[in-house]
Amino acid sequence: RQIDVAHLLMPMAIQLRQVLGHGVRVLGWNHTNGSALTVAPDIEHLEDLAGTQVAIPFWWSIHNIVLQELLRGSGLRPVIRSAASRSQRTVELVVMSPSDMVPALANRSIGGYVVADPFNAIAQIKKIGRIHTFLGDVWRDHACCVLVTRDDVIADCASAVQGVTDAVVAAQLR
Repeated sequence: RQIDVAHLLMPMAIQLRQVLGHGVRVLGWNHTNGSALTVAPDIEHLEDLAGTQVAIPFWWSIHNIVLQELLRGSGLRPVIRSAASRSQRTVELVVMSPSDMVPALANRSIGGYVVADPFNAIAQIKKIGRIHTFLGDVWRDHACCVLVTRDDVIADCASAVQGVTDAVVAAQLR
C-alpha cells in the first residue's frame, strides 16, 4: 500500500491477483511485441542453444513463458537449477538483470537472453550477438508489462484512476 499504480511484468499481475489473492486490476497493456530472443553470434538455430544458459529477466515474466514455448517447440527442454546438457538437449534458464545480459553474452557466460529493447539492439550494435526471434512473432500482441492499481484505489479515487488510464492510452496511441 505504499504506491497506488504500478508498471510491472504482466505475469506478476496475474500472480498478485490469482495466486496471492490481492485485489489488483489491470488498467492497460504495455510493451506489446517489444521483446526478442538475442543469441551469441555462433547460434544459428534454436537447437544450438542445447547445453547453454539463457537469461530471462524474472521467473514471472512473459519472456520466460514465450522462451519455454520456443524451446519446447524445437525439441529442447528448459531446466532450472540444473546444468544444461547438449546431449540431453536441455537449456538452463537463469534470472538476470537486463543490464547484466549484454556483458554476460559478450563474455560467453550465456548463450542468449530474452528481454525487451534496448538490450537486443545493443548486442547487435556491439556485434556481440544478434536477434534470433521477435517474441511478437511467437505470440502476437502479448503484453510484456501492464499498468495495475488496487481495487481500493479504484473505489476511493475513480476519477483519478480514469485520468491515469486515459493518459496512458493517449500516450500509447502516439
